[in-house]
Amino acid sequence: KAELTQIKSSDGIYAPSRITSRILRARENLAVEVINPPVTVASPNFEKNASCGTYVLFFGSIGQLKGCDRLLNVLPRLLEKNPDFKFMFVGPFRHGEEQVRYDALLSDLRYAERVKVLKEQRREDIFQLIGNARYVVLPSKIDNFPNTCIEAMLFRKVVVGTHDASFDEIIDHGVNGYLVSQSNDDELFSVMDEVWNMGTDRLERMGDAAHESLRKLTPEITITRLIEYYQQVIEANKK
Repeated sequence: KAELTQIKSSDGIYAPSRITSRILRARENLAVEVINPPVTVASPNFEKNASCGTYVLFFGSIGQLKGCDRLLNVLPRLLEKNPDFKFMFVGPFRHGEEQVRYDALLSDLRYAERVKVLKEQRREDIFQLIGNARYVVLPSKIDNFPNTCIEAMLFRKVVVGTHDASFDEIIDHGVNGYLVSQSNDDELFSVMDEVWNMGTDRLERMGDAAHESLRKLTPEITITRLIEYYQQVIEANKK
């Protein structure tokens, strides 16, 4: 309520994603400019290790809002179909989220060595985990141009995201990543299985395309646009 009061009293409003802009327009009839956040496109450094390419990664807040309940639905099928498939959750559990289902998956002797849940990591350790993942899956129910997606793409990783959650503002399906529906777990399973079994050459080409697509977010572009917007607001509100 306090945030909305502040927003309504502001001379200008901008958001990092179209989905946030649409929500505020629809609910409050507010004009919201969309200005994406700046990204430096230099590839981060990491050391490849023996686990490189042997696991799929989810990182961020672990909970239903980020679609982790859906991952629990599809992981047993993926593990059953692919004997070499491994998965890693990394991050804190959201407040109030039940850890029981994750513990049940981990305690299943068939999968105990192939699924890990790691607590929140230091930034440099997260970089290592992203860099050595085969691909990243982020099946959020809603998001706001998330840093997790951008960071994965900086590491030239294919990201499996969701439609209508802001991932479609940066992911071109089948070109630099994949998009699945918000509710069809069979589709999520199929895409995760497809990317797991994808040839290395194609996976690397898509990863390169993911990294290249971030060039539209360089500071030279985004900060220039932000300054222009500030100037527009200042000019429009001169006394």
